[in-house]
Amino acid sequence: MLLIFGGIQGIIDPGYGYIMGFYIIPEQRRKGFGRTGFNYIESVLKTDSANFIYLTPDSITGVRFWKAIRFSDSGKVDPDDYLPIYIKELLI
Repeated sequence: MLLIFGGIQGIIDPGYGYIMGFYIIPEQRRKGFGRTGFNYIESVLKTDSANFIYLTPDSITGVRFWKAIRFSDSGKVDPDDYLPIYIKELLI
């Protein structure tokens, strides 16, 4: 997992938390490790005063997982990898 703060000029405001990489090996999926890992990320970002988090999920395996933990498609596209940007508000 890699967490950073930043934005995408003209698309995402600075100060959003961002998950650059998140991967659970196939044999360990559906055992709660992804949700546990994300809960930790969420708590770190809240502590660091982020109000939102964004990511660009893998369309094959990731979208369903991220939607299940309340990320939604922003309708924006990352200009580097042309993937949709999903955003979640971090409620305090």
